[in-house]
Amino acid sequence: MDLEKKRHERNCQLVALAKWLNWVKLRKKTQAVASEKLERLVNAGRLKRIIAAWRNVLKDSKRTKEYYKRLEMGFIEIGNKVNQTEEGCDILSMLPSNLSLKIFRYLKLRDWLIVLRCVPDGKLSSSQAHCGVRSTSLWRRTG
Repeated sequence: MDLEKKRHERNCQLVALAKWLNWVKLRKKTQAVASEKLERLVNAGRLKRIIAAWRNVLKDSKRTKEYYKRLEMGFIEIGNKVNQTEEGCDILSMLPSNLSLKIFRYLKLRDWLIVLRCVPDGKLSSSQAHCGVRSTSLWRRTG
């Protein structure tokens, strides 16, 4: 009788262990599926942000190309108006000379070297100066 009771208890324990192992396997599968779904959501969000950033860069690049194309054709935008100017002029060249001098007076030697690096022939127009001013300390202070 004692032996039969032990065998019955052992069988009950094995059945309980088998049920528990099946539950653990099922739980692991559902966690793996949930993890995959979360990973897909995170990747989709990351891709959306990358594509949005790429789109913004392309828009900015297109605007820059259009600006320089208009500048070469002699058109300049001031606010929402498009004005015709001399070829190769920009908004800095349309400023009075004393105001331009006040702006460029704040440039340091290092900044002037950056500005002059944009000028291939040694003649500095304000549109070429604007090319170098973007990376100078003056531009960082105002922008």
